[in-house]
Amino acid sequence: MNAIHHPKVRQVFDQFSRACSAEAGALWGISLLAPVILVDRETREVVASHSGPEGQLSPEESLFVGHIPADLPIANTALDWAGMRWVMIVWQLLPDDPRDAVWLLAHEAFHWAQERLGFPSPNTTEINAHLDDLEGRYWIQLEWLALAKAVAASGVPRRRAVADALLFRHLRRALYPLAAVEERVMEMHEGLAEYTGVKLAGIAESDVAQETENGPTRFPSFMQSFAYISGPAYGLLLDAANEGWRAEVKSSNDLGCLLQNALKIEIPTDAHRAARLRARRYKGDELWQRELTRKEQQETQLAEYRARLVDGPVLVLPLAGGVRYSYDPRLVIPLKEAGTVFPVIRVIAPWGTLEMTEGGLLVDSGWETVRVPAPTVVSEEKVGGDGWKLHLASGWVVRRAEHPDHWRLFRIESAAGK
Repeated sequence: MNAIHHPKVRQVFDQFSRACSAEAGALWGISLLAPVILVDRETREVVASHSGPEGQLSPEESLFVGHIPADLPIANTALDWAGMRWVMIVWQLLPDDPRDAVWLLAHEAFHWAQERLGFPSPNTTEINAHLDDLEGRYWIQLEWLALAKAVAASGVPRRRAVADALLFRHLRRALYPLAAVEERVMEMHEGLAEYTGVKLAGIAESDVAQETENGPTRFPSFMQSFAYISGPAYGLLLDAANEGWRAEVKSSNDLGCLLQNALKIEIPTDAHRAARLRARRYKGDELWQRELTRKEQQETQLAEYRARLVDGPVLVLPLAGGVRYSYDPRLVIPLKEAGTVFPVIRVIAPWGTLEMTEGGLLVDSGWETVRVPAPTVVSEEKVGGDGWKLHLASGWVVRRAEHPDHWRLFRIESAAGK
């Protein structure tokens, strides 16, 4: 059990408050000093900066304490609860470094404010699966290497590195027709949030350059995490190229296009040949060989997931009616036409709460069903299997499906008629 340490909470709240006061709305024109709740994911204990209007939190010295309901997923996010909108931070995920703690809170504070800023949360199931493909991964890593060099440089070297990054970005998007739209959505959501965290926490450009270069080691999967790398880099480069860009930017804009226009950079006519040549500046041949090795290893993993979640016996659960998720975006894995594997995830639905701690579950490509390996334990009190457990809501049961090896979820009335 990890009891929340109140003195540390007070320190973090104070640091965040001072950072917001110093920023004074300069980034987005409004204060980012959001109400914050820290939540212990084991006990669901809450320590908050504000009381909330519905009386669910009790004062304790300068803080407010209570517990979060079981039907709310726990994650680093922005959410509506107890009569107000909060930034929620998982206590176990709060960085020890004060600067990094402010960075995290400021990232989520952007999400807290983004609707008012004209950046609505994306309502999409597209997750940039091309960024798990061989060439998709290759070209985006080259883009990051060029961005890292650009952020660390100035003058002509910066402009040259920006031109390289934009060329690699252009070629990747030419290879994957949906890439431009899907990537833009995530960059304007998580990318701007991460940039906001960097700015509010006062992260130095040299540190951002290092974080950008280290992107591949920070995130095993790029599909839903790439914008954490590209967002701050493009934001800082735009700050230098066009100081007023934040006052004009819209959710329909593309950060790369904004930077390209600000610096008047042209993409070569023969982009493919030029990109191959410029890749040598960033040890492109070595990177390609590493990605080929990774692809070979990944094929074995994908075969295991397919045997476990497509070909083998499974329990199928519907995804409809106000389903909520809490998962690590660094770990998602596309299984081509079968859907997407989430190795670790918590799903809260009308039928109950599903917790996958290892082994992965499969969400189909239309986000209509979720599949887990067939249960090994099925009773009124408990349903579970290899790496997962299901807490059923009242009125639901798990029974064998028409297929003898598969299982399904039924309302009790339906189950009684079987």
